[in-house]
Amino acid sequence: MAPPPGSAHLNYTLSGGMILASTASHYGKLKQLHLRSLPIGLAIGGLMAGSAVLVGKNESFKGHLLASGVSGVATVQGLKLCYSNVRPLYGVWSILPLVLGTSIWAAGFAYNAKKAREWWPDKE
Repeated sequence: MAPPPGSAHLNYTLSGGMILASTASHYGKLKQLHLRSLPIGLAIGGLMAGSAVLVGKNESFKGHLLASGVSGVATVQGLKLCYSNVRPLYGVWSILPLVLGTSIWAAGFAYNAKKAREWWPDKE
């Protein structure tokens, strides 16, 4: 089997990071606040892995379009959490990982939107 193309690596990384973070959040100290973190994180991580598989199968437009949609949703949800009640409960140091994660997902959205635009199918 050939290695995945370079543009799929970011999607595999974001997928693995989301699955790991949602599992750690679900089974960690914040379990009472994040009861839905595991299924949502697994769904987002699975969709990102699926987009990377599509990119690897030379379906680059579909893969990057799916990844930009999923990372856009993850970015919006991260921003929503940044401005929710998590900040006053745990202080400024608990929000820094959330801001970092949201920034990474925003960068993933920008990258995948750019790649989807590059692979936009021409109508001939």
